[in-house]
Amino acid sequence: MSYAAYKMMHWPTGVDHCAAGFVTHSPSDAAAFFTAATVGPGPEGDIDSAAAASRPRRLGPSPNLVVAAANVLEVYAVRAETAAEDGGGGTQPSSSSGAVLDGISGARLELVCYYRLHGNIESMTVLSDGAENRRATIALAFKDAKITCLEFDDAIHGLRTSSMHCFEGPEWQHLKRGRESFAWGPVIKADPLGRCGAALAYGLQMIILKAAQVILSLCWSYFMSKSLHGLGVSYQSTIHA
Repeated sequence: MSYAAYKMMHWPTGVDHCAAGFVTHSPSDAAAFFTAATVGPGPEGDIDSAAAASRPRRLGPSPNLVVAAANVLEVYAVRAETAAEDGGGGTQPSSSSGAVLDGISGARLELVCYYRLHGNIESMTVLSDGAENRRATIALAFKDAKITCLEFDDAIHGLRTSSMHCFEGPEWQHLKRGRESFAWGPVIKADPLGRCGAALAYGLQMIILKAAQVILSLCWSYFMSKSLHGLGVSYQSTIHA
């Protein structure tokens, strides 16, 4: 009997892919509030500076930082420190769950989850529709044409697989167009409005995946065009260079 052995000799020391998104929490999880309008000294006649200083400042949760290095996937929470005024008129740093834009005196990264996957991550993106009460979904692409969607689960305090898509095997052999090796792996991108995602596989094959809403999360669902039922249809097209 034979066994297959795999051992990582040199762990990755650099970052291949990174993205930002509300993965572990939604924008509405932390109550956002508005600071009082402040008017500070500025150049005389500078209308833009005066308007920016008098505009209320919104403080709220910061998106997560998702980092991929070879087969390692890490999700970080950004903890920002804002400058709060004390009784003497000075400022002192105060810790909060996250701050957006100005008013940040410092920030640190807190590791939320860490995974070693069974394959190198070729491409990564974050799918989000911008809703205040929904979290984002992480989409990973692997060779030769595999896509996995991950979402954060509060029950296990970690990521779980929401959907998997594979465009390999005899059914998809025609996509290779007679080739067996490719210079690069699949590249995946998400629509800014969260309506769909696009993957470029096998060099010149573009695959469109429709976004499907599942409770409070989003995932990409693939349905074959010959199916008689389903929520949507994926589209495949050959790009002619």
